[in-house]
Amino acid sequence: MEAPERQGIISILALSAESHLDLTLNALQEFGAAMSKVTIPGFISRLKDYHHGRRGQTRSTLMLTYSSVAVHAPKEQLLSRVEADITRNILLHYRASCQDMNLKLTLIQNVMEISCAILETRDSQEFEFSYKLELLGYMLLKPSLTLEENRELLGQCFKSLFPLPPLEKMKEEDGTAKDALHIQSLYVRSLEALGKLVETLLEEEPTADWFQEMFDTQETFHQFGSLIGAIAPYSCDSLATSRQWVVDCIGCLLCIQGQPMNLGSAEEELRCLRDELTAAPDPEALFQASSKMARVVSEYFPPEQATAFIEATVESMLSASPTCATAAGLWMKVILKECGDAMLDKAKENAELLENLYSTTIASFSSSWEGIRAGAANLAGER
Repeated sequence: MEAPERQGIISILALSAESHLDLTLNALQEFGAAMSKVTIPGFISRLKDYHHGRRGQTRSTLMLTYSSVAVHAPKEQLLSRVEADITRNILLHYRASCQDMNLKLTLIQNVMEISCAILETRDSQEFEFSYKLELLGYMLLKPSLTLEENRELLGQCFKSLFPLPPLEKMKEEDGTAKDALHIQSLYVRSLEALGKLVETLLEEEPTADWFQEMFDTQETFHQFGSLIGAIAPYSCDSLATSRQWVVDCIGCLLCIQGQPMNLGSAEEELRCLRDELTAAPDPEALFQASSKMARVVSEYFPPEQATAFIEATVESMLSASPTCATAAGLWMKVILKECGDAMLDKAKENAELLENLYSTTIASFSSSWEGIRAGAANLAGER
Protein backbone atom coordinates (compact mmCIF):
# COMPACT_ATOMS: atom_id res chain seq x y z
CA MET A 1 0.00 0.00 0.00
CA GLU A 2 1.42 3.37 -1.02
CA ALA A 3 1.72 6.36 1.33
CA PRO A 4 -1.31 8.28 -0.12
CA GLU A 5 -3.49 5.20 0.34
CA ARG A 6 -2.33 4.76 3.93
CA GLN A 7 -3.09 8.43 4.62
CA GLY A 8 -6.54 8.02 3.10
CA ILE A 9 -7.31 5.09 5.41
CA ILE A 10 -6.04 7.03 8.43
CA SER A 11 -8.27 9.98 7.51
CA ILE A 12 -11.38 7.83 7.01
CA LEU A 13 -10.98 6.02 10.34
CA ALA A 14 -10.20 9.26 12.17
CA LEU A 15 -13.33 10.90 10.81
CA SER A 16 -15.44 7.87 11.76
CA ALA A 17 -14.31 8.40 15.36
CA GLU A 18 -16.20 11.69 15.52
CA SER A 19 -19.53 9.90 15.86
CA HIS A 20 -18.49 6.26 16.38
CA LEU A 21 -15.51 6.34 18.75
CA ASP A 22 -16.19 2.97 20.40
CA LEU A 23 -16.69 1.20 17.08
CA THR A 24 -13.51 2.73 15.60
CA LEU A 25 -11.32 1.85 18.58
CA ASN A 26 -12.72 -1.68 18.70
CA ALA A 27 -11.98 -2.16 15.00
CA LEU A 28 -8.39 -0.95 15.45
CA GLN A 29 -7.94 -3.17 18.51
CA GLU A 30 -9.24 -6.26 16.69
CA PHE A 31 -7.06 -5.63 13.64
CA GLY A 32 -3.94 -5.14 15.78
CA ALA A 33 -4.68 -8.26 17.81
CA ALA A 34 -5.23 -10.34 14.67
CA MET A 35 -1.96 -9.09 13.18
CA SER A 36 -0.07 -10.04 16.36
CA LYS A 37 -1.43 -13.61 16.21
CA VAL A 38 -0.09 -14.27 12.72
CA THR A 39 2.74 -16.80 13.03
CA ILE A 40 5.87 -15.94 11.09
CA PRO A 41 8.72 -18.43 10.57
CA GLY A 42 11.34 -17.81 13.24
CA PHE A 43 14.28 -16.78 11.10
CA ILE A 44 12.10 -14.39 9.06
CA SER A 45 10.69 -12.70 12.15
CA ARG A 46 14.23 -11.85 13.25
CA LEU A 47 15.20 -10.18 10.00
CA LYS A 48 15.50 -6.38 10.26
CA ASP A 49 14.26 -5.94 6.67
CA TYR A 50 11.06 -7.79 7.55
CA HIS A 51 10.23 -5.23 10.26
CA HIS A 52 11.14 -2.38 7.90
CA GLY A 53 8.80 -3.74 5.23
CA ARG A 54 5.08 -4.29 4.96
CA ARG A 55 4.54 -5.35 8.57
CA GLY A 56 6.47 -2.33 9.87
CA GLN A 57 4.46 0.01 7.63
CA THR A 58 1.23 -1.52 8.92
CA ARG A 59 2.21 -0.92 12.54
CA SER A 60 3.30 2.64 11.75
CA THR A 61 -0.03 3.26 10.01
CA LEU A 62 -1.90 1.90 13.03
CA MET A 63 0.07 4.19 15.33
CA LEU A 64 -0.77 7.24 13.21
CA THR A 65 -4.41 6.18 13.03
CA TYR A 66 -4.68 6.02 16.82
CA SER A 67 -3.34 9.56 17.29
CA SER A 68 -5.56 10.88 14.47
CA VAL A 69 -8.52 9.26 16.22
CA ALA A 70 -7.53 11.19 19.35
CA VAL A 71 -7.61 14.46 17.38
CA HIS A 72 -11.08 13.75 15.98
CA ALA A 73 -12.65 12.03 19.00
CA PRO A 74 -15.46 13.85 20.85
CA LYS A 75 -13.69 16.01 23.43
CA GLU A 76 -15.97 14.87 26.26
CA GLN A 77 -14.98 11.22 25.64
CA LEU A 78 -11.26 11.60 24.94
CA LEU A 79 -9.72 11.68 28.42
CA SER A 80 -11.41 8.43 29.46
CA ARG A 81 -9.98 6.63 26.41
CA VAL A 82 -6.68 8.31 25.62
CA GLU A 83 -4.51 6.19 27.91
CA ALA A 84 -5.92 2.65 27.92
CA ASP A 85 -7.33 2.56 24.39
CA ILE A 86 -5.09 4.94 22.41
CA THR A 87 -1.63 5.56 23.91
CA ARG A 88 -1.31 2.01 25.26
CA ASN A 89 -1.91 0.53 21.81
CA ILE A 90 0.46 3.00 20.14
CA LEU A 91 3.22 1.85 22.49
CA LEU A 92 2.37 -1.83 21.92
CA HIS A 93 2.91 -1.39 18.18
CA TYR A 94 6.02 0.72 18.77
CA ARG A 95 7.65 -1.93 20.98
CA ALA A 96 6.80 -4.69 18.50
CA SER A 97 8.47 -2.87 15.59
CA CYS A 98 12.03 -2.21 14.50
CA GLN A 99 12.61 1.13 16.23
CA ASP A 100 14.35 3.02 13.44
CA MET A 101 14.27 6.73 12.76
CA ASN A 102 11.06 6.61 10.74
CA LEU A 103 9.23 4.92 13.58
CA LYS A 104 10.65 7.43 16.06
CA LEU A 105 9.32 10.26 13.87
CA THR A 106 5.95 8.49 13.84
CA LEU A 107 6.02 8.38 17.64
CA ILE A 108 6.89 12.09 17.78
CA GLN A 109 3.87 12.83 15.58
CA ASN A 110 1.73 10.61 17.84
CA VAL A 111 2.80 12.55 20.93
CA MET A 112 2.24 15.90 19.23
CA GLU A 113 -1.28 15.01 18.05
CA ILE A 114 -2.35 13.40 21.33
CA SER A 115 -1.01 16.35 23.33
CA CYS A 116 -2.90 18.84 21.17
CA ALA A 117 -6.08 16.77 21.47
CA ILE A 118 -5.79 16.62 25.28
CA LEU A 119 -5.20 20.38 25.50
CA GLU A 120 -8.49 21.02 23.68
CA THR A 121 -10.51 19.20 26.35
CA ARG A 122 -12.20 21.06 29.18
CA ASP A 123 -10.30 19.27 31.98
CA SER A 124 -6.86 19.23 30.37
CA GLN A 125 -5.16 21.17 33.17
CA GLU A 126 -6.20 18.60 35.80
CA PHE A 127 -5.43 15.56 33.65
CA GLU A 128 -2.37 13.51 34.69
CA PHE A 129 -1.01 11.69 31.64
CA SER A 130 0.52 8.51 33.07
CA TYR A 131 2.50 7.63 29.93
CA LYS A 132 4.39 10.94 29.82
CA LEU A 133 7.72 9.68 31.23
CA GLU A 134 7.69 6.51 29.14
CA LEU A 135 7.05 8.45 25.94
CA LEU A 136 9.83 10.93 26.76
CA GLY A 137 12.19 8.02 27.40
CA TYR A 138 11.58 6.58 23.93
CA MET A 139 11.87 9.97 22.26
CA LEU A 140 15.14 10.98 23.97
CA LEU A 141 17.15 7.93 22.95
CA LYS A 142 20.11 8.98 20.84
CA PRO A 143 20.50 6.74 17.74
CA SER A 144 23.07 7.21 15.01
CA LEU A 145 21.22 9.12 12.32
CA THR A 146 21.84 9.95 8.70
CA LEU A 147 21.82 13.51 7.40
CA GLU A 148 18.31 13.04 5.99
CA GLU A 149 17.04 11.60 9.29
CA ASN A 150 18.55 14.52 11.23
CA ARG A 151 16.84 16.92 8.83
CA GLU A 152 13.48 15.19 9.36
CA LEU A 153 13.90 15.21 13.14
CA LEU A 154 14.79 18.88 13.19
CA GLY A 155 11.89 19.69 10.89
CA GLN A 156 9.41 17.94 13.20
CA CYS A 157 10.73 19.93 16.16
CA PHE A 158 10.46 23.24 14.32
CA LYS A 159 6.96 22.32 13.18
CA SER A 160 5.88 21.67 16.79
CA LEU A 161 7.43 24.75 18.41
CA PHE A 162 7.40 27.58 15.88
CA PRO A 163 3.59 27.95 15.70
CA LEU A 164 3.41 28.58 19.47
CA PRO A 165 2.33 32.11 20.46
CA PRO A 166 4.68 34.23 22.62
CA LEU A 167 5.02 33.03 26.21
CA GLU A 168 3.57 36.20 27.73
CA LYS A 169 0.47 35.91 25.56
CA MET A 170 -0.14 32.32 26.65
CA LYS A 171 0.28 33.28 30.31
CA GLU A 172 -2.16 36.18 29.95
CA GLU A 173 -4.82 33.89 28.47
CA ASP A 174 -4.59 31.38 31.31
CA GLY A 175 -6.68 31.78 34.42
CA THR A 176 -4.52 30.86 37.41
CA ALA A 177 -1.01 31.55 38.63
CA LYS A 178 -0.38 27.81 38.96
CA ASP A 179 -1.27 27.16 35.34
CA ALA A 180 0.81 30.13 34.20
CA LEU A 181 3.87 28.69 35.99
CA HIS A 182 3.23 25.30 34.42
CA ILE A 183 3.00 26.86 30.95
CA GLN A 184 6.18 28.86 31.51
CA SER A 185 8.09 25.78 32.65
CA LEU A 186 6.91 23.69 29.71
CA TYR A 187 7.60 26.51 27.23
CA VAL A 188 11.12 27.16 28.51
CA ARG A 189 12.03 23.47 28.66
CA SER A 190 10.76 22.91 25.11
CA LEU A 191 12.89 25.73 23.71
CA GLU A 192 15.89 24.59 25.75
CA ALA A 193 15.46 21.07 24.37
CA LEU A 194 15.36 22.44 20.82
CA GLY A 195 18.53 24.43 21.49
CA LYS A 196 20.24 21.34 22.90
CA LEU A 197 19.22 19.31 19.87
CA VAL A 198 20.65 21.91 17.48
CA GLU A 199 23.86 22.05 19.53
CA THR A 200 24.21 18.26 19.55
CA LEU A 201 23.60 17.94 15.82
CA LEU A 202 26.23 20.58 15.10
CA GLU A 203 28.72 18.80 17.35
CA GLU A 204 28.14 15.53 15.51
CA GLU A 205 28.48 17.12 12.07
CA PRO A 206 30.49 20.37 12.40
CA THR A 207 30.55 21.19 8.68
CA ALA A 208 29.50 24.21 6.66
CA ASP A 209 27.13 22.06 4.56
CA TRP A 210 25.23 20.76 7.60
CA PHE A 211 25.02 24.23 9.09
CA GLN A 212 23.47 25.42 5.82
CA GLU A 213 21.05 22.46 5.90
CA MET A 214 19.92 23.46 9.41
CA PHE A 215 19.48 27.06 8.34
CA ASP A 216 17.44 26.05 5.27
CA THR A 217 15.25 23.75 7.38
CA GLN A 218 14.53 26.55 9.83
CA GLU A 219 13.93 29.05 7.04
CA THR A 220 11.12 26.95 5.54
CA PHE A 221 9.13 27.48 8.73
CA HIS A 222 9.47 31.25 8.40
CA GLN A 223 8.09 31.52 4.85
CA PHE A 224 4.89 33.49 4.48
CA GLY A 225 3.11 30.83 2.40
CA SER A 226 3.86 27.86 4.65
CA LEU A 227 3.11 29.82 7.84
CA ILE A 228 -0.24 31.00 6.49
CA GLY A 229 -1.08 27.46 5.43
CA ALA A 230 -0.21 26.12 8.88
CA ILE A 231 -2.12 28.61 11.05
CA ALA A 232 -5.03 29.90 8.91
CA PRO A 233 -7.25 26.81 9.42
CA TYR A 234 -7.27 27.51 13.16
CA SER A 235 -9.19 30.72 12.52
CA CYS A 236 -12.18 28.37 12.96
CA ASP A 237 -10.89 26.60 16.06
CA SER A 238 -13.36 25.81 18.83
CA LEU A 239 -11.50 28.12 21.25
CA ALA A 240 -12.09 31.86 20.81
CA THR A 241 -8.61 32.64 22.15
CA SER A 242 -7.06 30.46 19.43
CA ARG A 243 -9.06 32.28 16.76
CA GLN A 244 -7.90 35.65 18.12
CA TRP A 245 -4.31 34.46 18.17
CA VAL A 246 -4.52 33.41 14.50
CA VAL A 247 -5.75 36.86 13.46
CA ASP A 248 -2.94 38.50 15.47
CA CYS A 249 -0.33 36.25 13.86
CA ILE A 250 -1.66 36.82 10.36
CA GLY A 251 -1.65 40.57 11.03
CA CYS A 252 2.03 40.39 12.00
CA LEU A 253 2.87 38.27 8.94
CA LEU A 254 1.09 40.74 6.68
CA CYS A 255 3.05 43.61 8.19
CA ILE A 256 6.30 41.76 7.48
CA GLN A 257 5.22 40.62 4.01
CA GLY A 258 3.79 44.01 3.08
CA GLN A 259 6.75 46.15 4.15
CA PRO A 260 7.44 47.38 0.59
CA MET A 261 3.70 47.99 0.09
CA ASN A 262 0.99 50.05 1.68
CA LEU A 263 -1.33 47.75 3.64
CA GLY A 264 -4.06 50.35 3.39
CA SER A 265 -7.29 49.15 4.95
CA ALA A 266 -6.05 45.58 5.56
CA GLU A 267 -5.17 46.23 9.20
CA GLU A 268 -8.58 47.72 9.92
CA GLU A 269 -10.31 44.82 8.15
CA LEU A 270 -8.38 42.33 10.27
CA ARG A 271 -9.40 44.14 13.46
CA CYS A 272 -13.06 43.86 12.44
CA LEU A 273 -12.64 40.21 11.47
CA ARG A 274 -11.03 39.49 14.82
CA ASP A 275 -14.21 40.69 16.50
CA GLU A 276 -16.34 38.65 14.10
CA LEU A 277 -14.38 35.48 14.78
CA THR A 278 -14.51 36.05 18.53
CA ALA A 279 -18.27 36.53 18.64
CA ALA A 280 -19.28 34.08 15.88
CA PRO A 281 -22.38 32.19 17.08
CA ASP A 282 -21.96 29.10 14.86
CA PRO A 283 -19.55 27.39 12.43
CA GLU A 284 -21.17 29.03 9.39
CA ALA A 285 -20.39 32.49 10.79
CA LEU A 286 -16.81 31.35 11.46
CA PHE A 287 -16.43 30.14 7.88
CA GLN A 288 -17.71 33.44 6.48
CA ALA A 289 -15.33 35.53 8.59
CA SER A 290 -12.41 33.20 7.82
CA SER A 291 -13.11 33.43 4.07
CA LYS A 292 -13.11 37.23 4.31
CA MET A 293 -9.71 37.08 5.99
CA ALA A 294 -8.41 34.79 3.23
CA ARG A 295 -9.41 37.40 0.64
CA VAL A 296 -7.54 40.10 2.58
CA VAL A 297 -4.41 37.92 2.69
CA SER A 298 -4.68 37.03 -1.01
CA GLU A 299 -3.93 40.66 -1.94
CA TYR A 300 -0.43 40.29 -0.48
CA PHE A 301 0.21 36.61 -1.23
CA PRO A 302 3.56 35.85 -2.99
CA PRO A 303 2.81 33.57 -5.99
CA GLU A 304 6.21 31.86 -5.77
CA GLN A 305 5.18 30.39 -2.39
CA ALA A 306 2.02 28.73 -3.71
CA THR A 307 3.41 25.20 -3.43
CA ALA A 308 4.56 25.74 0.17
CA PHE A 309 1.12 27.13 1.04
CA ILE A 310 -0.70 24.20 -0.59
CA GLU A 311 1.43 21.59 1.17
CA ALA A 312 1.09 23.27 4.58
CA THR A 313 -2.67 23.71 4.16
CA VAL A 314 -3.19 20.10 3.13
CA GLU A 315 -1.19 18.91 6.13
CA SER A 316 -3.38 21.05 8.38
CA MET A 317 -6.48 19.65 6.68
CA LEU A 318 -5.44 16.06 7.33
CA SER A 319 -4.56 16.53 11.00
CA ALA A 320 -6.95 19.21 12.24
CA SER A 321 -10.49 19.02 13.62
CA PRO A 322 -13.37 18.85 11.09
CA THR A 323 -14.16 22.56 11.45
CA CYS A 324 -10.54 23.58 10.95
CA ALA A 325 -10.22 21.13 8.04
CA THR A 326 -13.18 22.83 6.35
CA ALA A 327 -11.53 26.21 6.97
CA ALA A 328 -8.36 24.90 5.32
CA GLY A 329 -10.38 24.01 2.23
CA LEU A 330 -11.96 27.46 2.16
CA TRP A 331 -8.57 29.18 2.38
CA MET A 332 -7.22 26.99 -0.40
CA LYS A 333 -10.19 27.83 -2.60
CA VAL A 334 -9.92 31.59 -1.99
CA ILE A 335 -6.14 31.81 -2.48
CA LEU A 336 -6.25 29.77 -5.69
CA LYS A 337 -9.17 31.80 -7.02
CA GLU A 338 -7.75 35.23 -6.18
CA CYS A 339 -4.09 34.49 -7.02
CA GLY A 340 -4.49 31.95 -9.83
CA ASP A 341 -3.30 34.27 -12.61
CA ALA A 342 -0.09 35.10 -10.76
CA MET A 343 0.60 31.39 -10.14
CA LEU A 344 0.71 30.42 -13.81
CA ASP A 345 4.46 29.82 -13.75
CA LYS A 346 3.87 26.84 -11.47
CA ALA A 347 0.37 26.01 -12.65
CA LYS A 348 1.21 22.50 -13.80
CA GLU A 349 3.08 21.62 -10.61
CA ASN A 350 0.36 22.95 -8.32
CA ALA A 351 -2.53 21.50 -10.33
CA GLU A 352 -0.97 18.04 -10.36
CA LEU A 353 -0.26 18.27 -6.62
CA LEU A 354 -3.87 19.15 -5.88
CA GLU A 355 -5.32 16.52 -8.21
CA ASN A 356 -3.17 13.78 -6.64
CA LEU A 357 -4.16 14.83 -3.15
CA TYR A 358 -7.80 15.04 -4.17
CA SER A 359 -7.82 11.54 -5.64
CA THR A 360 -6.51 9.97 -2.42
CA THR A 361 -8.68 11.81 0.11
CA ILE A 362 -12.00 12.47 -1.61
CA ALA A 363 -13.81 9.98 0.61
CA SER A 364 -12.78 11.86 3.74
CA PHE A 365 -13.04 15.50 2.78
CA SER A 366 -15.58 15.72 -0.02
CA SER A 367 -17.08 19.05 1.04
CA SER A 368 -13.74 20.84 1.50
CA TRP A 369 -12.05 19.27 -1.48
CA GLU A 370 -14.72 20.22 -4.05
CA GLY A 371 -13.52 23.81 -3.84
CA ILE A 372 -9.89 22.75 -4.05
CA ARG A 373 -10.51 20.56 -7.06
CA ALA A 374 -12.23 23.44 -8.83
CA GLY A 375 -9.22 25.64 -8.13
CA ALA A 376 -6.87 22.98 -9.43
CA ALA A 377 -8.95 22.59 -12.58
CA ASN A 378 -8.83 26.36 -13.14
CA LEU A 379 -5.06 26.36 -12.82
CA ALA A 380 -4.74 23.35 -15.12
CA GLY A 381 -6.99 24.99 -17.72
CA GLU A 382 -4.84 28.12 -17.76
CA ARG A 383 -1.63 26.30 -18.60
